[in-house]
Amino acid sequence: MRPPSASNNNSPQFPPSPSPNTQRNQQSLLTAKTTQLGSGTAEPQTPSRPGTTLPQQINTDESPSGQPQTTQKIQRSLKDRVAAAEERGETKPASGPDSWDPLEKYTQGEMLKVHHSHPMALLSDIDINLIGEWEELPDEKLLAQPFGDYAAERKNHGTLRALLFGAVIEITKAHKVTVCAPQQSPTSNKPPKTFLIYNLSEAQKQILLQRKVWSSTNISFHVAPLEPTCPDYLFTIKGLTTLTMEQLEKTIEEVWHDEATFTFLKTICEQVPVETQKQAEQTLLAFIDSMQVTQLDTKNKGDIPAPSFCVYASGNIINEESTWCRLRNYLASREYKIKFQDPGIIYIPHRPCSLCHGADHPRGLCPFPQKKGWNGPTGKIDSPLIDLERRSDTTSFRDRNRAKAARIF
Repeated sequence: MRPPSASNNNSPQFPPSPSPNTQRNQQSLLTAKTTQLGSGTAEPQTPSRPGTTLPQQINTDESPSGQPQTTQKIQRSLKDRVAAAEERGETKPASGPDSWDPLEKYTQGEMLKVHHSHPMALLSDIDINLIGEWEELPDEKLLAQPFGDYAAERKNHGTLRALLFGAVIEITKAHKVTVCAPQQSPTSNKPPKTFLIYNLSEAQKQILLQRKVWSSTNISFHVAPLEPTCPDYLFTIKGLTTLTMEQLEKTIEEVWHDEATFTFLKTICEQVPVETQKQAEQTLLAFIDSMQVTQLDTKNKGDIPAPSFCVYASGNIINEESTWCRLRNYLASREYKIKFQDPGIIYIPHRPCSLCHGADHPRGLCPFPQKKGWNGPTGKIDSPLIDLERRSDTTSFRDRNRAKAARIF
């Protein structure tokens, strides 16, 4: 079962988040205006240099002699027109034995979604002043996070920036694009891993977002809007000795639709303006109705099966980060118990997969290396072990090394 991907464009505005919140870019594409022509319009003049001017714009104002006047619209530069043709793919050679599409090097087909543990995960560890400067940069912008641990060291950022720059140009045929490396926040103890791509056109931005994950033997990376949406992934349930998801799904559905949950949802609705409370209620109900569960074949020490169950709901339904966090924290605080077993253990990972940086699985169970045609990094160096008790200071040196090597949640 795949995590949800529902959307709702009519979401009400929830109470503002206590953290700084960027304004969403809601600029729409311009539409062409149709010029109504009079009955006495003149025939357009033949350009002196065919192919270098746009069609003439007709001006129906009459001259002193009574004849309508015509004016010519200034043409874009040849450079801009060639760039636009490259973006549309018109400059690609015809198919044949000598033709080669540079995009063939990237893994083809629909890509999986990278699930984060909170809405601002991609911007973690970045200097907040730099984030403010990024917001002011021109044209369209995207965040890009390279796969693997290579970005965890600041000395590698120059190489990754160059590789991202080359990949973006190759994919979008952009002529103005710029890639920026992140700067570490003074309050963070680890380097950030997310880069910025800017100076993109809307078309180039959508090309990159179409696949979201781009993977080649040179570099694999995930792109996302500068203003990210709330995640689908909520939490993981462990400690249940069952391989039947249907029973757990039924339990979660009952908890999410009981009186206590509806009382909690009502308190959220009461904090929005009266005129939007009904719409807020419908949005929250749609969120809990979108619940889905996936199973991870994790194991305990000794190769003993210990399945984990990841719980999701459509995060893009919620348009405000603090509201999403309140919902997630409340639902994670509830008790989920199936028949004849103790309640499951609720866990929200703080250590993401070191391959794709997703929060809903350990690296040993990263789904990307299983993708057909995947040519990016793999997770073969790790095992899908989990440690339900988490090591303490009294854990033996041998057990600490074993847990470290397992790269658990």
